[in-house]
Amino acid sequence: MSGSKTRVRRVYAATRDLLDTIRPGTGEEWVGRFRRRFIAPASLFESGAHVLQNMDMPRADALLLSLIPGITRYMQLERFGRAPRLDTFAKAGEYLKALFLGRTFEHFYMLALDPSGRMLACVFLQRGTTDSAPFYTRHVLSEVVRTGAHAIVISHNHPNNTLLPSRSDVNCTLNLISALQPLGVPLLDHVVIADHQAVSMRDSGLVLERTWMMQNPREPLLHHWFEAE
Repeated sequence: MSGSKTRVRRVYAATRDLLDTIRPGTGEEWVGRFRRRFIAPASLFESGAHVLQNMDMPRADALLLSLIPGITRYMQLERFGRAPRLDTFAKAGEYLKALFLGRTFEHFYMLALDPSGRMLACVFLQRGTTDSAPFYTRHVLSEVVRTGAHAIVISHNHPNNTLLPSRSDVNCTLNLISALQPLGVPLLDHVVIADHQAVSMRDSGLVLERTWMMQNPREPLLHHWFEAE
């Protein structure tokens, strides 16, 4: 059995057990209905209480299931502390995988970092649909100023699990690098989260390494982004 199928089986088994705890004997029936209605467990948990109530699920049960993604993300992110040091792609990737856990719509976030690579703020930028999200360069610039960021990372997810960054992903990255230059704040990377993996736009070669480094050739965070732990 593949890893993804194993995860799905385990999630549905846990969901069945949870529902049986609330209302004994109902779990198996509900899991069968969920499998027919949703393409993946993440779609179930991110669907919202109103969707589950429309399936005739009791309101209290629907509200409980709708809280699971947020609680899970919170618990995963708590492991990093309030100001984690995200000065390498490996560290930032782990944080971002937790941040996007279970999301079935595209979201854009910005990580604002201080000179040592510690996170000053994790900024929500935009929510989109299942296959796209709007990106506004001006919004990013205003958040850079507001947070006092020394350097930033932007990230979004691909709920369809496509690992390859799109042409629009590349274009918004190039536009942002150019727009940040007057502020003197470098973009360290644009990270795509898909299929439980973190994909570095910078490492992909879709934007030349010299383009990244020309932002500030002496910036240590740019130089050491791909260093191992």
